[in-house]
Amino acid sequence: MKKIFCMIVSLTLLLTMFATTPLTAQAETYEKTIDGITYKIDTTTGEASVYDSDKSITTANILSNVDGYKVTKIDLDAFYCSSIIAVTIPDSITSIASCAFCYCSSLTEITIPKNVVSLGEWSFDNCSSLTTITILESLTSIGDSAFSGCSSLSSINVSEDNQTFSSENGVLLNKDKTEIILYPIAKTDTKYDIPESVTSIGNFTFQECAMLTEVTIPESVTAIGDNAFSLCTSLTKIKIPNSVTTIGYNAFYKCTSLADVTIGDNVTSIDNKAFDSCFALTEITLPDSITSISKMAFIGCHSLNEIVIPKSVNNIGEKAFGYYNIGGFYGQKIEDFTIYGYTGSAAEIYANDNGFEFIDVESIPETPTDIETPKDNETLTDIQTTTQPTTTTATTTTTTHATTTTTTHVTTQPTTTTTTQPTTVTTTTKSSKGDVNNDGKISVADARKLVVAIAKGTQNELLEFGDVNNDGKISVADARKIVVAIAKKDFNF
Repeated sequence: MKKIFCMIVSLTLLLTMFATTPLTAQAETYEKTIDGITYKIDTTTGEASVYDSDKSITTANILSNVDGYKVTKIDLDAFYCSSIIAVTIPDSITSIASCAFCYCSSLTEITIPKNVVSLGEWSFDNCSSLTTITILESLTSIGDSAFSGCSSLSSINVSEDNQTFSSENGVLLNKDKTEIILYPIAKTDTKYDIPESVTSIGNFTFQECAMLTEVTIPESVTAIGDNAFSLCTSLTKIKIPNSVTTIGYNAFYKCTSLADVTIGDNVTSIDNKAFDSCFALTEITLPDSITSISKMAFIGCHSLNEIVIPKSVNNIGEKAFGYYNIGGFYGQKIEDFTIYGYTGSAAEIYANDNGFEFIDVESIPETPTDIETPKDNETLTDIQTTTQPTTTTATTTTTTHATTTTTTHVTTQPTTTTTTQPTTVTTTTKSSKGDVNNDGKISVADARKLVVAIAKGTQNELLEFGDVNNDGKISVADARKIVVAIAKKDFNF
């Protein structure tokens, strides 16, 4: 009986031990490498993914099934810095993660399979030999900079059956063509007209398109995205239409040839570093719709030495303008930078905080140098002839045997002299250029009127008489030219 009791106790203890000791669970994931490609198998989901790869392989044939598990995605960094020249992606793949093919510099072409619905950010970043991309019907999402740095990419083709994206002349747009998404870096055109259906320019759309010198933005566009034109180093001019209200972060960063910028009358804000390092920019006219200029918006524009700030601006960020952003000069102030604005405004506060010269546009003094505007058939200077008496001296020397006598004769002769009267200016046909205020004379008051109009955003009303440098717009350069003309008395506008 005692023996039976002991057996029962022992059995009870064993059962208690098993109840309190966890069983070792079977592994939920494991890895398997086939032909230089490492797959991760998830036994709980019943799916597998491309996890890693041998960086030395030149051809990658991704399997659709490993150990009976369907391969559905390519993971983060799976082929990062790989030597692959060609890759075959099976239809089982539905997503390609961020940086999956980053820096595959030998990869020349890619077809996104029909079942892939998403491409992660930077997924094909810096695939510098990639020339063509084909997108099939199921893709619905492309992350920012998915094809950034693809310096050989000349064409993006999209299946007509795709309901999210489309392409036009190799340029990627959304299906209804209201957003332009990506302009291939290696397209050889120097000019591009954005379709009039487009209302938005996406992030990174034209980034590094170094061949482009000019892009036409239609009046339909309302927003310019972050980095939209960054590193377009050959872009020389851009006209932002009145329909645009916002200019994004880094929008024109390092457009080093950009010298001619027109900002539309409805832009309300300029984001951080929007025009950072636009080295060729010598002038910028801001409309009176702008209320905010974010930090470093114009940093590094070292050819820009003056700016007119409208009264509407109530916020100016740190180092918004007047500073270098190049090499050892980063953050160093630009010498003799001048800010025109209104007393008590954000412009004056910024100027005082940063030690820049500030000029109140409403108190620019007039000078007494007033030059009448030209009349018909008058020449550059009206030369008036007058007669003034001039004294001359003649000396006669007489020599005798004993003495020498010198006699001096003083006579007065009428001499003709000329005096120049700065009362008229040149032209054989009547012109009023420079006489901005139409008071019949050219003075600093005309230059002042231009600067005030620029600050108020009404400069276009003065285009006929104020565009003295004949570039088709009114800017501080015109005001400066009037002042220089007064100083030199040269009014050949």
